[in-house]
Amino acid sequence: MAAAEPDSSKEWARPKRALELEVGYRLTGDGEVGNATSFQLQPMLFWNRRILLGTRFGIDPIIGDAAFDSFELDLYLGYQHFLSKTTVPYMRAIVGAAGGNEYDDEDTEEKESVVNFGAEVGVKLYTSRSFYAVVAAGSTRTAPIYGSLGFGFGVRMGAGGGDAHKAAIFVPIVVGLAAALVPWGIDKALR
Repeated sequence: MAAAEPDSSKEWARPKRALELEVGYRLTGDGEVGNATSFQLQPMLFWNRRILLGTRFGIDPIIGDAAFDSFELDLYLGYQHFLSKTTVPYMRAIVGAAGGNEYDDEDTEEKESVVNFGAEVGVKLYTSRSFYAVVAAGSTRTAPIYGSLGFGFGVRMGAGGGDAHKAAIFVPIVVGLAAALVPWGIDKALR
């Protein structure tokens, strides 16, 4: 009886981080540029990092006259497969809330929020155990069709003490705000 071959995907998944921050720009079907910042959890416990849970904050668009017109705050559940130690395709089911001027009731001054839902498929291309580029396409209620290009990095957590847990909370907020505000500021300065 032959010995079972080792699961390569498990060996490729093991050195990756359990927490990842992802920042990307989205080009919608309307030609608007938005951004999305994601924070995801993918421990080895979740079927060798194949299952991922995350949250995403997005703003569409971030430049132009309608800047910051709509936003979304979503949760997602995804599946990813380690084809190699550098190539990881994924898919995500997305559900959350959306709001902004696009959803205002024109007859009243009330701001309206709507349920946001959708899906995304993409691929992460790792350059190291902690850094990767991501290319994706998806559709949500706020962005009926979009393409996304971005980067992500693993957030080190765990033993060794230090302030890693504080960085895991602070870094996504700072990077997400910078990803949204820098292009907006450049756009305003050029007008």
